[in-house]
Amino acid sequence: MQWTYPAFMERMIKRYEGGYGWDKADTGGPTKYGITCFDLAEHMGQKMDSMTRWAPITKAMTLETAQAIYAKKYAAKVRYNELNAGVDALLMDYGVNSGVSRPIRAIRAILRQPGGVVMDNALVNAINAQPAAKVIDAVCAERLAFMHAIRGGSAWKVFGGGWGARVSDLRAYCKHLAEGKPPASAPAPVDLTAHTVPKAEHGNPNVVKNTATATGSGSVATTAATGGYGVEPWMIAVAVGVIVLSGILYVVYQRQKALHLNAAVTPPIMLDPPPIVVQAGEVLTVTEPAPAVLTPTDQPPAAPIVQTIVVEQPTKEG
Repeated sequence: MQWTYPAFMERMIKRYEGGYGWDKADTGGPTKYGITCFDLAEHMGQKMDSMTRWAPITKAMTLETAQAIYAKKYAAKVRYNELNAGVDALLMDYGVNSGVSRPIRAIRAILRQPGGVVMDNALVNAINAQPAAKVIDAVCAERLAFMHAIRGGSAWKVFGGGWGARVSDLRAYCKHLAEGKPPASAPAPVDLTAHTVPKAEHGNPNVVKNTATATGSGSVATTAATGGYGVEPWMIAVAVGVIVLSGILYVVYQRQKALHLNAAVTPPIMLDPPPIVVQAGEVLTVTEPAPAVLTPTDQPPAAPIVQTIVVEQPTKEG
């Protein structure tokens, strides 16, 4: 692993994540060393079918197992070893806290790099072509904007202190690494382990639980209410089926809504794209972002500016 990795992992696990905990407001469920029950089940090749059943399994997880999951699921996905110092820890921490695809989506939007949720060679090169300090500032700004938007801002009112402290501490630490300074001389880390700092992502952890409880209660209530009035059994079965189906559809809707919100990126800062090398006679179509002009809500947003350029001599455009 890259020289920044061991010290960063120790900082993240001991100061940001801590040991075992299960806060019911945390979408990750039972968590230890920052590894959720979902992460552990996936690592073990099993299905996470019940947070209650997986709580003691997660609590018994060793530090070695957690480190193996971090290396395989998080460090490898953001291609930690191939990124500039400081940016490596920056993107990995974002992935641990908000899902491994989140930092990839964010940095693509910031750098205006097309593509999906895979850290491909083009994206790695585009990231490394930028000054590390600028990338760190841009990603931290986007991350804070995302945190403020979680659950319509209600989550920030409860957990914003811990989330904000984590991002602020990480920004200073990553800039220290970006300057080539040894981790040992970095500022002392903030200790968040005594505070409730759940995963920063959209989603209501109680949706499934509450829906299942309500569905079961509704089924019992329907049976009790109709059983004594000569209602046909098939009518009771239909009523119960409608209640159960409604609960399932609600859960599916909430999950899809959370997935959409977790994938949406509106970066407050956009860095300059890397230089483009073109050949003589090549035709380029350049699309610039729409002008940053606020318009009334009843008017359409400004359209992007599209230009067609015919290159007569080999040039480099920055």
